[in-house]
Amino acid sequence: MPGSGRTNLGPIAWRVFTACWFMVGIALPVQAEADNRRIWTASYENGQAALTEVWSANAAGIERRLGAFPGPPGELGWSEDGRRLFYRDRPLRDFRLSGLGQAAVPMVESHVWEVMVNGTVVRRPGEVELGHLDVAWVSARNGGPGNGPNRSLSGVERAMMTVKLAYGSLRQWDFRQAQRLYRNAAQQFEALARDRLLYSKPAMAYAKLLAHRSRRAASEGARWVGRENLSAIGELIREYRRHHNGNSPVNLQVLVASARAGGLDDAEERILKQMFKSPEDRKKRPISYFYRSVAIDGEAMVISPYHRGRLLELVRQGDGFKVVDRSAGKAQVDSLLDVGSRVLASAPAASVPVLQVVTLMAPKSARGHSRLGYAYLKSGNPDAALRSFERAVRLDHRLSEAYNGLGLVYEKRPKARYDAIRFYTRALQYNRDYLEARFNIARLRRSLKEHDAKYDIEKVIDIDPTYAPAYLLLGEWYEVHEEDFERAALLYARYMTLKPDDPEGRKRLAAVYLRSRNYERIVDLLTDYVRENPDETGVMAVLAQACVQLGRLEWADRYFNEYLHAATPYEQALYRDPALLMSPEEREAYELADDSARVALVKRFWTAHDPDLTTSINERLLEHYRRVWYALGAYSKGKQPWDRRGEVYIRFGEPDYRSTSDMKNYNQSLKVQRVRERIARQMYGQAALQMTFMGGPVYAVRSLKSNLSGGANLGDGFAADRQGVDLSITARNTEAARVVTGNQAQRTGITFESGITADNEVSDASLELLRFENVQMNQGALAVGDTRNDFAFKAVSSQDDASMVPWEVWVYTDVNGGIEITFTDEHMRGEFDYAPPPMDVRIPLQQLARFNQFNPRSVAKQAALVTPDYYKPPENKLPLEFFYDLANFRENERGAGSILEVYFGAPYRLGKYLRDNDETEMFLERSVALNNPRTGAVYRRQGNLVFRGGGDLTGMRGGFVPDLMGLDDGGTGQGQVVRKAGPVPSGSGD
Repeated sequence: MPGSGRTNLGPIAWRVFTACWFMVGIALPVQAEADNRRIWTASYENGQAALTEVWSANAAGIERRLGAFPGPPGELGWSEDGRRLFYRDRPLRDFRLSGLGQAAVPMVESHVWEVMVNGTVVRRPGEVELGHLDVAWVSARNGGPGNGPNRSLSGVERAMMTVKLAYGSLRQWDFRQAQRLYRNAAQQFEALARDRLLYSKPAMAYAKLLAHRSRRAASEGARWVGRENLSAIGELIREYRRHHNGNSPVNLQVLVASARAGGLDDAEERILKQMFKSPEDRKKRPISYFYRSVAIDGEAMVISPYHRGRLLELVRQGDGFKVVDRSAGKAQVDSLLDVGSRVLASAPAASVPVLQVVTLMAPKSARGHSRLGYAYLKSGNPDAALRSFERAVRLDHRLSEAYNGLGLVYEKRPKARYDAIRFYTRALQYNRDYLEARFNIARLRRSLKEHDAKYDIEKVIDIDPTYAPAYLLLGEWYEVHEEDFERAALLYARYMTLKPDDPEGRKRLAAVYLRSRNYERIVDLLTDYVRENPDETGVMAVLAQACVQLGRLEWADRYFNEYLHAATPYEQALYRDPALLMSPEEREAYELADDSARVALVKRFWTAHDPDLTTSINERLLEHYRRVWYALGAYSKGKQPWDRRGEVYIRFGEPDYRSTSDMKNYNQSLKVQRVRERIARQMYGQAALQMTFMGGPVYAVRSLKSNLSGGANLGDGFAADRQGVDLSITARNTEAARVVTGNQAQRTGITFESGITADNEVSDASLELLRFENVQMNQGALAVGDTRNDFAFKAVSSQDDASMVPWEVWVYTDVNGGIEITFTDEHMRGEFDYAPPPMDVRIPLQQLARFNQFNPRSVAKQAALVTPDYYKPPENKLPLEFFYDLANFRENERGAGSILEVYFGAPYRLGKYLRDNDETEMFLERSVALNNPRTGAVYRRQGNLVFRGGGDLTGMRGGFVPDLMGLDDGGTGQGQVVRKAGPVPSGSGD
């Protein structure tokens, strides 16, 4: 082959580079039909630098270097007539950020060049011209002669090294240095073209590209870096989704943690740290890009809003992403604000980054800051919401929605609810038709027990009869405060009409029917609904309770199980945990048991508490589910899952009497009245004769009666106890005997002259200590010698309720001989606990001892020891008289088990005399159940028995039907269940 083995190393000055160069000689003999000319290429590469020379040899064997293209070898081809030579180049490549590394990408587009075989000039043929030519392309990849390394490659190498340094400066946010280096690289390619070391036009294409990069680095270097960061973040998200079943990370912190999970080297760690930072983020956050985990195709998932007038977005595109760099004017800000507002309605947390972008792009947008405040508030960040709402009203003092937001923030603070009303009123000042603010005033006043709240709610309905939430609130008013269940039901039905897709109306309607004991109406209302809406499991608990009351226990069991199946594991554990019902010994065994042993223990527990083993349904378990459901709904406002009332309710059930500070109950049964009078006499002695406890608790709660005349003197019944107090104690000793001074009391929130102040600032731990240590504290303080009887803690009577704290009083007449339990909300946060012992230095010792004896905590604890689980099965049948006896236990003939024989007798009067047939008929349903208390297993037998006897036997004494236990006479509606424990010997050892 002509030219084979030829090398020309060039000047000595360049030989120092030969150690790191490698040559790929590519011989591509292409025969030209015109003059038998041969053409080939020779390629030289070193890292990013590469060039490809084009050589020719004529028929006489004379070789000639036609020129050099920057880049690796491409393809050569002759036209079909053999007169025109073409070369399709492969561009040089530089590196760009990709994932946690760098990827080599072409610097320019690939082009086809026409090579003049009689000189070094090349040109780009037109697309039309090239399309009419039939070119035979041959890949230049098979080796061949060249002239060896030369200064052309050295020049390309220096230029590419400059490009690499420029990109490094760009990634380090040194945009001026990047601008200068890109300009120098462009000049170096210009010099290669000018000195004919490379073909001029291909080299100038690189020079123009690098000159453009130089200008971009100066004008938009930060956006350039931002676009690359977004592209790399998109690759990481795709990788994360590939390993997590197509799920996106919940936030960018999770994405960073996932990238680090596989272990990173130092270079990758540096890339990761820089990837999530924006050069224009002036606060230099660790992660400065905003992220939305939920983004549909065409929506932005990652956003960079820091560039003035521009918005950089990583937009979902199918399974991948694309980076969008677009202008952001007022129209774009408004559009993004609308997107954020729509997302806010369904996914508040997802709307936060979108609305943060709005406030960064338009820092003076009052609506943007206001909507961001709502996003923060609904996402559980009230402090950030407060700052956003305050910024909004500073920007626009007439923005009603921002004042409404401030009201919502202050409403969450226990002692700032009237401030919330003030902000709601301010919202109405600037927009009289702002229904949400007007409704919030009504709702908050109702929660504050203000009687004019009803008027406020009705006003909302008058303004807009289609405002659905007002009907729920007004229905709640009638249900809770006036106990007008029919009116409440009508309002809930109206809400259902306005909001047919919201199950809340149906739940409220069912609940009010439950309170009114209209169980048939509940079943009619909800049965078809749950059939058509199987996912609405919340109403199944209400339906189950109605079925229990109607005796449809199989239905109730199924609905409760479906309800629990859809509940969270946490909620399921609350329903299935029987610890509150256990005795101390049972609870200790339960807590020490492992998971498998605990399952068996729970099974035995519920079997032992099943009131009727002859049925497959455990009525006591269904009642437990009902109590837990009620406690979660009624007693969880201040504490999760419930406060102290919930514990008592689950253990003892519905009290026989209940009265609250905001709804007093004056309807006391004689049995309840006797229990309360007995407790009053034991607690107050003779003073109880002058006291009335209709509607209020017998136990003393924190009261303002010390500042009122006519308060009940609780110490009169134990006046003798005061006679031992030395009234001649000096003022010095008196002052020394006090536990705290007035100034100290004011500072700590405690005063021994008027009890704990309304604005109690005592910590929970301190208050708990005071509750249990008050006996010793008061004994030390009795030396005061003050004979006044205006105690801070007094019984609240129906005539003069001046209690400082909300209270509830419950009475159980059949628990531990009759008990009363008083709960108070000492912190005014909706969390009720046992009423604390009175803390007053002037209470006589004897009465103080009685207070501690009848302290609700002690009463409940003692009752739980005596009756850890109180349950009284509903009496829906008349008792059936029958007699039974058990046969001796014995093994059968094969010795494989035992036989238990049950004998019973039933009176003839249960039968029915049929005059026409002159006979007496008796139809009986029999059920027998055998329980193994060790395993909790239950064995049942059921069947029917028909007895017929000649003549009228109903008047005869006696009667006997063999082999029957557990009778239910379907003819008379009478029934009886008898439960008896006894050993059953087993031949098999079980």
